[in-house]
Amino acid sequence: MLSEGSLEIVDALQISPRAPWSLVGEVLQVDPVTVRRRWEHLTGDGTAWVSAYVGSQASSTVTTGFLEISCEPGRSHDVAHAMAHWNNVVTVQYVAGQHDLLAIVFAADFVQMSQLLLVDLPSLPGVSRVRSSLATRMFEATGQWRLGVLSAAQVRRLRTAAPRRAGSTERPFASPDRDLFRALSQDGRGSNVTLGSRLSLSARQVQRRLTALLARDEVMVRCDVARSLVGWPSAALLWFSVPEDRLEEVGRKLGARHEVRTCAALADERNLLLSVGLRSISDLHGLVSDITARFPYARIRERNLVLRQEKLCGHLLDAAGRTVGSVPLDPWATARDSEPCPGPGLCAGAARQGH
Repeated sequence: MLSEGSLEIVDALQISPRAPWSLVGEVLQVDPVTVRRRWEHLTGDGTAWVSAYVGSQASSTVTTGFLEISCEPGRSHDVAHAMAHWNNVVTVQYVAGQHDLLAIVFAADFVQMSQLLLVDLPSLPGVSRVRSSLATRMFEATGQWRLGVLSAAQVRRLRTAAPRRAGSTERPFASPDRDLFRALSQDGRGSNVTLGSRLSLSARQVQRRLTALLARDEVMVRCDVARSLVGWPSAALLWFSVPEDRLEEVGRKLGARHEVRTCAALADERNLLLSVGLRSISDLHGLVSDITARFPYARIRERNLVLRQEKLCGHLLDAAGRTVGSVPLDPWATARDSEPCPGPGLCAGAARQGH
């Protein structure tokens, strides 16, 4: 387990991921230099990191798919490793149940999603079957889970550093904004100067673009942590069938639960998916019982325990859940745009596909 001080730093950055160290130090009543040094230790060994995700305003312009993948015997690691190096793959998990893997993927449109489902995945060595469910809505809780160790007063103070949301209409990402999103997905706390040097922009240009993207909720910066080190070592996927006239209500209310990491409405017979964190796998039964008691019309269709994660929001993870590297998250890329997979077993297959 992490120390109390480390937990507080992570929680502070989950509330305001780009807050200046001066503010974080003030809230935690710790010298800012000390806070920064502790954070550098956490990031240095991969325990915590800051990345980026598509915000709620932009999610309607990007197609999100949840893919249940069955693999040939002994090939699940190869498939997971290869997919983890695709820029349009957000998350890859090993799961228990009828399928071997669960992958969350982005596509710029249905044409690109069709290419992924009909061509790229079937031609990947080791894949035997794919069941796809496309999201019609990502509920507000997605990507906003936090430890919850800070007081209400500390939370309010940190939120003063968060960009205020502005009214927005649906609009496509401009090309420079896409480049900024890719850079943030690898280093969500990168300074404006650092980001600018990578993108051939001035620090002022980066600040202006990033402020606008955050205010319009087109980009969400998030702080993640190795969950086995903070008392949440287990996770599960819960698939529900909910009456269509109750789907919005159930999605909003379940998305507000502390255990929920992702809550998505799906164009599927199983039309609601929850990804939940658990302190113990034995907590799963109580959680399901509580949900079905509160929403008796929500029928649970399937549940899968997550065995481990290969990739989380663009970051590659080890068996303990620490980040060991990152692949720039790019909703507008295809599998063929991605860099070749460096691991054994699939590099030749990836090269044949032009990865």
